[in-house]
Amino acid sequence: MKNPDTFRSILVNHKLSFKNEGIFLLAGPPPSPNNRIIYISIVRSQIAEVLAILASLFAAEQITFKVIKNKMLAKQVLSGVFGEGHIGKVITIYLSGYVDQQEIIAQLIRLTSGYKGPAVPGRIHLGGLVYSSLPHKGMSATGQPSIANTRRFLNNKYMVTATLKQDVKGDVLKGLYFKGFMKLGKCVIKEGRYCMWSDDDGRDMKHRLEWQQHVHQDLAGVIQIPRIIALFEANQNSYLVMEFIKGETLTKVIDSIYKGRTWLQLSLNERNRLLNLLLQVVNALAKLHEKGYLHRDVTPENFLVSPTQELYLIDMEMAYSARQDYPSPAFGLGSPGYMSPQQELTQKPTVKEDIYGLAALMIVFLTNMPPKKFNLHNPVQTGVGIFFFTGDFPIAGTLVKCLNKAPYHRPSLSTIKSHIHSFITHQQHKADDRGAFEIAVFPEKAEVLNLISLALEGLTISELFKPKTGLAPGMAGILYLLYKTGPSGCGIRTLNFFSNYLKPHFDSILIQKKPAGLLEGATGQSLLLHYGISTGMCSCLSENLDKIKNSFYTISNQFDLANGIAGQALAALLICDTAPTDFLKERIGTYIKMLIQVQKDDGSWTVDSIAENAYNGLYGLTNGIPGIIVALIKCDGLLPDDQTKAAIQKGLDWLKRSMKNQSQLNVYPHIALSFLYAYEHSGNQTHRDMAEKLLWQCPGHAVSANYSLINGMAGVGFVYAEAARICKHPEWKKRAAWVYHVLSNTIHTKGKNKISWHMGTANPHDLSLLTGTPGIILFLLKFKELYNPTNQYTH
Repeated sequence: MKNPDTFRSILVNHKLSFKNEGIFLLAGPPPSPNNRIIYISIVRSQIAEVLAILASLFAAEQITFKVIKNKMLAKQVLSGVFGEGHIGKVITIYLSGYVDQQEIIAQLIRLTSGYKGPAVPGRIHLGGLVYSSLPHKGMSATGQPSIANTRRFLNNKYMVTATLKQDVKGDVLKGLYFKGFMKLGKCVIKEGRYCMWSDDDGRDMKHRLEWQQHVHQDLAGVIQIPRIIALFEANQNSYLVMEFIKGETLTKVIDSIYKGRTWLQLSLNERNRLLNLLLQVVNALAKLHEKGYLHRDVTPENFLVSPTQELYLIDMEMAYSARQDYPSPAFGLGSPGYMSPQQELTQKPTVKEDIYGLAALMIVFLTNMPPKKFNLHNPVQTGVGIFFFTGDFPIAGTLVKCLNKAPYHRPSLSTIKSHIHSFITHQQHKADDRGAFEIAVFPEKAEVLNLISLALEGLTISELFKPKTGLAPGMAGILYLLYKTGPSGCGIRTLNFFSNYLKPHFDSILIQKKPAGLLEGATGQSLLLHYGISTGMCSCLSENLDKIKNSFYTISNQFDLANGIAGQALAALLICDTAPTDFLKERIGTYIKMLIQVQKDDGSWTVDSIAENAYNGLYGLTNGIPGIIVALIKCDGLLPDDQTKAAIQKGLDWLKRSMKNQSQLNVYPHIALSFLYAYEHSGNQTHRDMAEKLLWQCPGHAVSANYSLINGMAGVGFVYAEAARICKHPEWKKRAAWVYHVLSNTIHTKGKNKISWHMGTANPHDLSLLTGTPGIILFLLKFKELYNPTNQYTH
């Protein structure tokens, strides 16, 4: 195994002192804001060599610089994992005014000439591998040309008409070209940016496109695959031009068939359409294997379905020829969730890798969810989940075998094809009792309590957990859960873990001054401190109580729950539930008056519904009108007032008038929650009728890859559980149970007593209350309340 600290050893060899700074090693004196910043971009196969050359210059001139720690991190930086703005910034140099900057830059250009590196986005190329935000004296600097200037025409032959897909390694473009005298043809142009995705063998996107051209030409007439028109270079980038095939990706086709439903809710025709497409995938892979090729990236995005339902393979750059043993080693890895354990370990490819990838694709066909939602490391557990969604033991068993960690246990394509045909026959024979498995049995209370306990324990497994100071990012949300469950609910071990982890952060975090805001501002800090005191993780000292009090003096200039007055009011109310004070009641009264004063004549409020982090905009709970109404309803329970009730009614009337044509799954539950709480508060039957009218329009057995509390499955389940508690109608209890079963059948087990869910965010085990696993736990806690004997259900 190669030493991951190669770059560290180079600095040591040159007697350069350094320290860790995030993903970098920082050498030399601390940089100054007045320093001129220079970037060195290098492909990872050449980093060690170039760094060794430059280190002598840095040591001699006492230049401050930072370099990426190791090759693994370099790969992530160069491939855009940390964002496009970090691409190419392998070495960052800080030039002070005490050195001859022009001479140093000239030396850097000379020393790095002859090496390769991708362009640094938004920076000027000075020469060699050197980039800067300022031109070098006496040189004509070239920056990153705009798309409009460089892509109007390519190679003087291809006119770009649209961008089909943006990607850091190169975009996929749609274009026109002359295919004959006065005859235009449509084409797809796949771009490979210079030196992007360069591997340890020095191969980059240019080599991948050259290989894809060869594969397409070799497979022409064997399988449905776009015809290659040309391969050329322009501005150092490579471009592969192929014929345009009208159609949609498998991803879009599958989603358009499901429409938020489950397999058991699909009609027989819809199921057959999906299974016939799946058989086309199997047949295409079989033909590939007969020609000696392995696909190695069997994802729905790499297949196109034409209007006549013909299947095309559209992206073959990851393919491998077993007959030629080429490319050697095989290119890259593949798509997460579709790679076998052997492919992740970069072992020599075999047909069994495609069997694993096919199984992952079958999960998408049968559930319309990414395979990563299931615990692929435990095939049996995945099989149980697939049975829940399909009600078919044989097809679930087939997937279990295909996902086996040992390649020799995976079945052949012909066996899989036979099982799919049997599955099709089974669908036809069982058409009359379709949906028998879709009614989720209400689970035993002990089962729910156990799942909550395991999920709370699972919060301790995330390596990416870095507590922040707001309700959404981490600490306050987790402390709220621990407060709600108590030691008996979460377990002493879990409580001790967070106690030991969080205690050191209180003093350093809570002294930070932030603007008012529930999610990431001072209001969230007050809740954090309150629940820290309530759970015993923070001392109940007068200075801490003063911090809580002081956070409520400022009045936000916004009005929503996330960052505005409604959030301040709700936070004060939550604290008042356990620690009521006259001061907090006075602040709540002030917040209510402010919200009433700024309410528009039509009953709405001005909210930042298009903010980057706004969830569901105007009709969302955190950034929209429903959240403000909920805050007013809850506050009116503590401080009843006729003006508040009138404002609530005006807001509800506005929602009734303006919510047409909104997305049902994402928005209707938020709006329904406002009416549910209004009914619970006032007893007005019209509010209940409106809430239930909205919920009846939502899918009865919804399935979404989004599991979040704010706009996903956990949030929908939370609303159904509240509807069951408030309205006492058995339908809402049944729907809440459905959400519970979807979640319980897609858990990821971590050891003996820990579980989590793949949330689909940048951090797959997200610990935010709004978007992560804590939101699921909050739903489970709400679902648990339905076992209360007082919750009787009537039609």
